[in-house]
Amino acid sequence: MLLRSTWLKPNYLTNKLEFKVKIVFFIGSSVDPDLQQAVAFENEIYRDVVQSSFLDHYHNNTYKAISYLKYVSRLIRRLEVKFALIEKQPEQCKSTQL
Repeated sequence: MLLRSTWLKPNYLTNKLEFKVKIVFFIGSSVDPDLQQAVAFENEIYRDVVQSSFLDHYHNNTYKAISYLKYVSRLIRRLEVKFALIEKQPEQCKSTQL
């Protein structure tokens, strides 16, 4: 919750960066039922938790990265995504649209 009360306050990053930002938390599952319930409750409130079916542990960070890549690949199929390739000088910034 510390992140949500600081730089994840609603619209803080969007206003700073001048484009829409969506923060999503990627986590695995837990064997602790109280923690699972807390995660479910927080996701009901904020709708920004993606939980995958692996034990959330440091040694499973590869699974977490794969869950992120799957999420992004599904997302970009539905959205118009723009990104910039930034070179040495900001005025030489090239924008590419997928």
